[in-house]
Amino acid sequence: MQGEHIYQQGIALLEWIKSQYSKAILHTEMPIIQMLSSESLRQGAIDLAVETDNGWIIIDHKSNPQPREKWLEIAQKHTGQLKAYRDTLETLSGKPVISTLVYFSISGGLVEVRT
Repeated sequence: MQGEHIYQQGIALLEWIKSQYSKAILHTEMPIIQMLSSESLRQGAIDLAVETDNGWIIIDHKSNPQPREKWLEIAQKHTGQLKAYRDTLETLSGKPVISTLVYFSISGGLVEVRT
């Protein structure tokens, strides 16, 4: 039954995206790679990048089953990861990132993280 619950949460997320950004293009597991000025390499994969006319929305999925009152605390622990995604995506695409979100796939929560 857990799998069905998570599936329904995913459908709800997609419906929310469609209601907010009807013309958005969704990019799942979007690979990123960037050479930094320190000559080190930044690479990873953005769970969900939503491309809108105004810019990008980055959504990072977490399967943490914590209650609502813990969501913000947990989401803030991923600020560095989301900032790296933001910086790389803006540099590579030339379009701004307008929002970075953490999505809790088990409980269905969505928290904006300022990076």
